[in-house]
Amino acid sequence: MKNFVLRPSGSSRWLKCPSSLPLEDKAEVVKTVMEAAAQGTAAHEILELCIKNKVRPATYMGKTVEVYDEDQMTFPLYIKVNPEMVEALEVFLGHLDILDPDNVSEEHSELSMEHSSLDGLRGTADYVRISADGSHLWLYDLKYGKGIVQAQNRAGEVNTQLLSYASLLFDKFPKLETAEVAIIQPRGATKKKFRSARIDRSDIDTHVSNCRRAQASALNVVNLVEPIGDHLKTGSHCFFCRAKNICPAQQKEAAEKLFG
Repeated sequence: MKNFVLRPSGSSRWLKCPSSLPLEDKAEVVKTVMEAAAQGTAAHEILELCIKNKVRPATYMGKTVEVYDEDQMTFPLYIKVNPEMVEALEVFLGHLDILDPDNVSEEHSELSMEHSSLDGLRGTADYVRISADGSHLWLYDLKYGKGIVQAQNRAGEVNTQLLSYASLLFDKFPKLETAEVAIIQPRGATKKKFRSARIDRSDIDTHVSNCRRAQASALNVVNLVEPIGDHLKTGSHCFFCRAKNICPAQQKEAAEKLFG
């Protein structure tokens, strides 16, 4: 059986709840148009153009971006680049401007990757820079929304989406030894728009092992080796799960709240 797709954006969920992977495969997709998500997609497209064409965001003021959602197929939506988006992307580019222009061997925007040995782990990194000697990575992720996303929590745990992208990059560029991974959130409800963490190859090895374990657990559920309930865990990660309406753990938790 083919392995499940391990999307970095959902890693905080499937690492904690591996059974959500097969459940999501069975769940009916609820087709909803989310304006905020479309705004974010448009911002990413303009950011890619700015980096690749080496121009500032104001170049695209007033441009209309056609946005599709490949999973839900409820689009296109048409998003016009406005002053707020231009200002937000200037914040992101400002953090690129301060990097040493001489310490770079490769630079990429919207780099799509698949892991060579972990089938299913794939994703697209917003901004990637490799140092001149190939040993250090700068990985910056744009969050256009206002809800705060941390690069690292108070316990020192690094954002698993960033770790997933970094794992793909360490796989693609084997000379890498260290990395700065960062969330840049220009519209976030906090003064600190740039939040980062430092990682090395040992962090990557640990994360890849955790991903393999989650993938194996999900396959065991499908192959009836283990009951689905053994790998279901509710929590804040359930919010964007497409299987929450058919999830036994969610149903059990709702019943307990209703009937004590």
